[in-house]
This record gives sequence, structure tokens and C-alpha cells, in this order.
Amino acid sequence: MEQIVLVEMVLGAWNKYIEQLDDFFDNLPDDDFDLEVYPGKNRVRYIIGHLTAVNDGILSLLGAGEPLYPELIDEFLIKSYRAGSSGHSINDLRIYWRNVNRTLTIYFSTMPLSEWFEKNAGISEEDFLREPRCNKLNIVLTKTHHLVYHLGQLTLLNSKIRKMAS
Repeated sequence: MEQIVLVEMVLGAWNKYIEQLDDFFDNLPDDDFDLEVYPGKNRVRYIIGHLTAVNDGILSLLGAGEPLYPELIDEFLIKSYRAGSSGHSINDLRIYWRNVNRTLTIYFSTMPLSEWFEKNAGISEEDFLREPRCNKLNIVLTKTHHLVYHLGQLTLLNSKIRKMAS
């Protein structure tokens, strides 16, 4: 019973922040995706690509398959956000974002409870014996924290956009 509650809490938080990011990305005009959150820092275009690439990597960590968009890894995980403009259109990035998160939602909803507490693919059996919290559920928990961090950046930007408009 406690495991069910724990999984539901983590997935509830994940879904909440994915929805908030969906709303932000859906309602932001394309031209605003090139705004910097803070001078010299992440642009919205980078954040959506970065979050998509990170979330896409969750599939492999859960042992659910390869990333859907491996071409995003170099641009949004390896290179700096200062590397320049993306070769991906805003429309493509929105589609990739939705597809990755839809795939994860389906996978999460079909995953048996016991599997959430198994080791993730990024850790050895030996290390997992020492660190049993390095399980699949913890992957979603840590990636949820990552979503919240970037959502905070976007919330600050959104307030700046509103001030500029008024």
C-alpha cells in the first residue's frame, strides 16, 4: 500500500509539472522562444529542447528503449546553451516535447508497481545493492526536480514578458 502511494505521489508531481510546461510552451508565441530567461543565459528554445532531450533519456534509464530523438542529445545536452541557434523549428520542438512526454505517460501507466523499485539502467547491480534508492522511481523524482528548476526560469521570464507588454 505504501509503495502505491509513493508511486502515485511522484507521478502526480511529474504530471502536474509536465502540464504546466505544456501550457507555457503552447501559449508562448514562436518569436518569444528566442528570449533569454536572463541576459547571457538559457533561451526558451534551448529549455524546451533540453527538457525534451533529458526526458527522452528517461526511456533508456527505465529499460524501456532508446530515445525517440537522439539527434537532440548533442545540441541540447552536450553543447552549451550559448552555442547558437537551434537547427530545429519551434514547431518541431513542440512536437518532440509532446511525443516524448506522451510516450513516457503511456509507459508509466503500464509499468507494474514492483518495477518502480528495481534498479535503473544507469547503475550496476553491485552499486544498486549499496544504493537501493537508485531505482526507477527515483529517476522520475529527480527528473521532476529538473522540470521544476526550468519551470522556475520560465515563470520569471513570463513575468518579465507581462511587464514589457503593460
